[in-house]
Amino acid sequence: MGEELRFAYYPGCSAHSTSKEYETSFRYVCEKLGITLVDIENWVCCGASAGHFYDIGFSVALACDTLVKARDIGLPLITVCPACYNRLLHANYLIKEDGELAKRVADTIGSEYDGQHEVYNILDAFSKIDIEEAKPIVERPLDGLKVACYYGCLFTRPPKMTNFKRYEDPLVMENILSLTGVDPVDYNHKVNCCGGSLSLSNTEVLGKLVGEILDDALRNGAEVIATACPLCQ
Repeated sequence: MGEELRFAYYPGCSAHSTSKEYETSFRYVCEKLGITLVDIENWVCCGASAGHFYDIGFSVALACDTLVKARDIGLPLITVCPACYNRLLHANYLIKEDGELAKRVADTIGSEYDGQHEVYNILDAFSKIDIEEAKPIVERPLDGLKVACYYGCLFTRPPKMTNFKRYEDPLVMENILSLTGVDPVDYNHKVNCCGGSLSLSNTEVLGKLVGEILDDALRNGAEVIATACPLCQ
């Protein structure tokens, strides 16, 4: 199905545990699309959205440890989690910008790293698939189902790292899901933060943020919300 796609696969903690069904679905779809995943062995947590507040050097070292393992496999890295994706991109950026940090990280992980290894997210990979060629794999079309595509705050920002041209109003998920026959709805909160990192520390703010997203989607006719983030889910 077009070019052969092969990736070094990094699940991250959420997809490997509390959102295991998401990873199971991802692996199944990749198999159907002919995308080859080579599991990264002995991967570690990326530091998530909280690690860099504790110790930026330690957080970057966590991400770089996985990036080095993917580099040694010889394939671009792919992850299903936007938080992991974001931290890996940040690590690449900081390693290239800060020589002292790069040296500290190399000492920590026991390997030099130049911040150049390519990182993909699930939408990047699926966007490389020809929609028309992929249509025959759809076994149960979702024709007419009104879907609000929710990206969350980590897929598209900061744009200088993610290279999203439409980072405030992305359409890539809508284009991919059109393969299944759904009817994407337009709404305003598709890249707003859900407050996932506050799920334990500030449930009041979390409820307000999630409520605004749900209200906006429902107000615009959504029957289902589709998200590619295990934390937002």
